[in-house]
Amino acid sequence: MNLKVVKKRFLSWLKILLLINSFYPQPLSLKDTYNESGYIIEIDDINLHIYFSKDSTLDDGLELSDISQKGGPMIISGHSGTGPLALFNELEYLKLNSMIKIYHNNIIEEYLINDITYYKKYSKVVIPNDKNYLYLITCDKYDMQKQLIISAKLANIIYF
Repeated sequence: MNLKVVKKRFLSWLKILLLINSFYPQPLSLKDTYNESGYIIEIDDINLHIYFSKDSTLDDGLELSDISQKGGPMIISGHSGTGPLALFNELEYLKLNSMIKIYHNNIIEEYLINDITYYKKYSKVVIPNDKNYLYLITCDKYDMQKQLIISAKLANIIYF
């Protein structure tokens, strides 16, 4: 194979990799959260760092519930499974007392996980109306009739 062919193939593969990478969320810095619609969820235990807005929907990968924006608990739903929108794939590896950080409005809210439960999908789940809690909700990757709900209690607020 001559050098011209190798170079052409390399550039073709590079274009494909760049196209694939453009579908995945890119990490952002804290300065990106300085507006009222921006959030970053950070979970170091599973290397998760995702930006989303208060207007994001599950079609974007993550969705912040309306109740969160009205003074209730913060509830974030996200996809698991396959494809670029499956942003909550690694939630199943979290453990009790793992730290979840939410960056928004020039603050960092630190939550500690206090419950990890699988529920039958579409079953009634009572979530207390307590603004000091965060809930992460996603489908079970292996049983589409179940969903995973992770509850975390607010442990600390850092102003920056």
